[in-house]
Amino acid sequence: MRIFLTIMLVALSAFSFSQEETIELAPVPVKEEPQTAKVSVPQNNLVWTAIEQPIVITPQNAKNFMTYEGIYERTPESVVNYFFASQIRKDKLWEKVVMSQYWRGDLLQAQLDQYEKVTIVKFNLVSKTATVPNQRFWVRVDMEIKVGEKVKEVTGESDVIVLGGDWFILSLPVLDLISK
Repeated sequence: MRIFLTIMLVALSAFSFSQEETIELAPVPVKEEPQTAKVSVPQNNLVWTAIEQPIVITPQNAKNFMTYEGIYERTPESVVNYFFASQIRKDKLWEKVVMSQYWRGDLLQAQLDQYEKVTIVKFNLVSKTATVPNQRFWVRVDMEIKVGEKVKEVTGESDVIVLGGDWFILSLPVLDLISK
C-alpha cells in the first residue's frame, strides 16, 4: 500500500509540473483529533515514580498474565507486565501490545529479534515517568536473562504510548548480548 501511495504522489507531482493550469482540489473532511504538543524533555528533568510492591514475574507465575482482558488494565505498567510474561512463556501473545509489524520501526524490530535469542528468567517493574503526560511513558524494568548458559542482570526502559485508548510498546530495554 505504501509503495502504491508513493508512486501515486510522484505521478501527481510530475503531472502538476507538466501542466500550466492549476487544479484546485476540494478539502478532504478530516476527523477532529485532539492536538498533542511534541515535548522533548532531558532525562535529568524527568520525575521517576517508584512502582509500589512490584510483582516479580517468573516462569512459575507468568501464566497468571495470559488473559489480555483480565490483566490488561489499560496502563503502561500492565502492558509491560503482559509483554514480559509472554516473553517468559515463549508464546506470541506479546504481539497484542507492541506496534503492528506494519507500523513497527527498525529499532523495535531489532529489539524483538534480540529478545528471541534470550530466555527471561525473571522480570519486575521498577519505576515510570511520563514523557508526555497521560500519553507516553518510560517504564523502567529489572530482569534476569539467560544467554546460552550465562545469566545477566539487565535494567532498562520500555517506551509506551497510548493510541486510541490502548497502550502499545514502542521500544524495549536494550539487551547487551556481546559484553562479558
